[in-house]
Amino acid sequence: MKRYLPSIKRYWLIVIVCAVLAAGVGFVIAKQQEAFQASSMIQVNIGNGDGFLPKMSPNDGIGYAANDVNEIATGEVMKYIYQHSSNLQKAGYSVGDLVSNVKATSVATGSQITITATAPNKNDAATIANEVAQGYINYKQDANNAMLKAQRTSLQNQINAVAQQIGTARAKVAADPAGSAAATVDAAAVQTYQHTSDTLDAQLAAMPVLTTSGLTLLHLVGPTDATPTNKLSMTLAVSVLVGLLIGSLIVLLIIFLDNKLTSEEQVTDQLKLTYLGSLPHDGEMASAPTQARGTITHDLADIGSNLRLTGVLPSQWRAPQGVILLVTSAQTTEGKTSIAAALAATMARGGCSTLVIDGNLAQPATHLTFGMSPSGPGLSGLLKSGGNVDDAVKTSSVPGVWMLPGGSPVADSALLLGQRLPNILAQLRKKTDLIIIDGPSLLTGAEASVLASMVDGVMMIVDYRHAKMNLLQRAKELLTTLADTPAGVVLNNYTRTGTNNYFAKVAPQPFNRQLAGMPQEAIIPPAAAVMANGQPPVMPMGAPVAPAAKPKSSLLNYSQGPVNGGLS
Repeated sequence: MKRYLPSIKRYWLIVIVCAVLAAGVGFVIAKQQEAFQASSMIQVNIGNGDGFLPKMSPNDGIGYAANDVNEIATGEVMKYIYQHSSNLQKAGYSVGDLVSNVKATSVATGSQITITATAPNKNDAATIANEVAQGYINYKQDANNAMLKAQRTSLQNQINAVAQQIGTARAKVAADPAGSAAATVDAAAVQTYQHTSDTLDAQLAAMPVLTTSGLTLLHLVGPTDATPTNKLSMTLAVSVLVGLLIGSLIVLLIIFLDNKLTSEEQVTDQLKLTYLGSLPHDGEMASAPTQARGTITHDLADIGSNLRLTGVLPSQWRAPQGVILLVTSAQTTEGKTSIAAALAATMARGGCSTLVIDGNLAQPATHLTFGMSPSGPGLSGLLKSGGNVDDAVKTSSVPGVWMLPGGSPVADSALLLGQRLPNILAQLRKKTDLIIIDGPSLLTGAEASVLASMVDGVMMIVDYRHAKMNLLQRAKELLTTLADTPAGVVLNNYTRTGTNNYFAKVAPQPFNRQLAGMPQEAIIPPAAAVMANGQPPVMPMGAPVAPAAKPKSSLLNYSQGPVNGGLS
């Protein structure tokens, strides 16, 4: 996860935007689904009853309350309540709304019934809860009275039927002979019927004419007592968390698909290249690299030291055995020319005589960073026509820094560089401590690879903002398979936080400078060496290189500064 932190920091705005959008969506949804709940309360009456309603103990009340809870939820009850409530009808609710939005509950230890209604606003929630509570009491009262009436009617009908039976039996007694057995039987029947009639009369007399619901209204709710069903703050919090999660997943997906360089460790761990250091974005250095000031000069000095410490360049830099560094990049516009000029000025301030060569012959422009004109033969002139290198080298405005401009543009310079440049470098190596070649990009043509085969070390500039791992891998393969030259990477426009940012790391190199007992001369790349008879080796292209002039005392030594004012 550590390697992704820089990219996550770079894309943090995506995470914030996702969180804000999710919070907005959550707020809208919460408002659209906003609802309020209100609860009224009724209770089953505990007592001796009224002659119709039974005697009710506390335990009986609990059972009756549970039955009432189930009954309240039925469509029959809700239909009665709706038909008898003008308030519900005016509010525009239906029987189905009542069934779905009203819930009755009871507790296992009491006879209380809580009726909870849910509605889009507080007033409607309170109205529905109160109307259902009062409506159910009325429903139960009407239902009980209907049952009472049916029972009283049934008893009255039985009393009337028994009265007819008594009349019939008495008529028979009157018609029977006195003292006869029939008279005795009929007289007994009259007594039986009369007893039944008395019993029925007593039952009817014990029944009330009207009864109650058996319920008591305990609490009616007001609009101010209604509470929201969903917590807005909780909804927003969940929405923000979901947004952060989505944003983080998007960022990780972007990083995965983008395949960018995300950390310094990837340079050594994945590219297997030495990490030389990094430079932050600096507008002033980009416009005037030879006049860089502030902390960036310290960073440049660290990179110069790291070139030695990591073995990208030999440890000894001194004419007549100067070292050559190629500054290149995977792509164009990564800041290599500015960094090459700034590094040259930094090394010169440290007492190292430095020569900058414009090796990008297709588009020579290094002279512009020094404020110089491209007059003179330049490198292209030396490659085409030969001549004295001292005539092509120019003094710059930076003390201790000389410049070999590119000269006239050359479209296809790879073969020309391979045949003629080794001899030129062999001469220049004797005259200065450090030669920096501002070369073309590796992926634009073979020129950079040809140059890399002639130098002591390569410094590849990588713009951290646009560093694609697949392109860097291709550039690294060119360096390791074609040139086989020690190479290091400098991250340009790298964002650093905090302090203690110095870091460099050596990656395994196929070209090892640390072989015990190897003389310094032996580590010079073969293409840059001059044989003992003064003849440079023949390049693989097959064309012989023009013989190099043997060193004479009249040749200028840049490490000692201008001689006779001959440098222009």
